Amino acid sequence: MLVGYARVSTSDQTLNLQHDALTKAGCTKIFIDTASGAQAERKGLTDALAYVRSGDTLVVWKLDRPGRSLKDLITRITELNDRKIGFKKSLRKLSSFPGARSRWERGVIFRALVAVNGCDDSDLLIS
Repeated sequence: MLVGYARVSTSDQTLNLQHDALTKAGCTKIFIDTASGAQAERKGLTDALAYVRSGDTLVVWKLDRPGRSLKDLITRITELNDRKIGFKKSLRKLSSFPGARSRWERGVIFRALVAVNGCDDSDLLIS
């Protein structure tokens, strides 16, 4: 099952674009929040994470929707992976590390590893 999560920061913003993209992606259930991404507690995200089961996929419109930071995003994706739950950005699935197919995916994964491990490019070079 595809489960969507959408978030806007203020009540002045609309969820229409995100909701339409998640519906088009095939989400049968969509959880929403109107809250700043900096807030640790977001009811819609909490409910979505509690709702998804093994074999489901959590779908977001943009990578900044579920996480407060890159480190938080990696933690959430790792937790989902541990529960055998997929993670997908809108219409484009993020591959697992060994199977990263696109240059964009490899770039995201590389920057995430650098950020989490606190190293720079030279630390990752193989001689």
